[in-house]
Amino acid sequence: MSYLLSFIYVGIYWNNHHHLMQLSASVTGGILWANLHLLFWLALIPFFTRWMDKSGFARVPVLVYGLNLMLAAVAFSILQYALLRREGTDSRLAGYAAVAALWLIPNRRMENLVGAADGQQTEAE
Repeated sequence: MSYLLSFIYVGIYWNNHHHLMQLSASVTGGILWANLHLLFWLALIPFFTRWMDKSGFARVPVLVYGLNLMLAAVAFSILQYALLRREGTDSRLAGYAAVAALWLIPNRRMENLVGAADGQQTEAE
């Protein structure tokens, strides 16, 4: 299960990275380093997945796995920012970034579904 979850995470980054780079007109040395920074964190996912599995999902490996996922998200944001700086706010890439920002806002319906599945009442009820 954890391998499948990790594969899905990498797949999401792979697809978004593909679209991100397709929308950019050119790259600089800084963008290449930002891209390599993202690759570093993504390349660690299999190692932390295995550690988490071998430990029986002990607290520290799970925490490190989550930290790795967070740092990959930060690295993707840095790459996105570097590309936006290069392309400018009126580029096609700026629209892509706006759509990605929508995912930062939690969906209240999901919170209600999770709360209902756990047998808890939510604030909206």
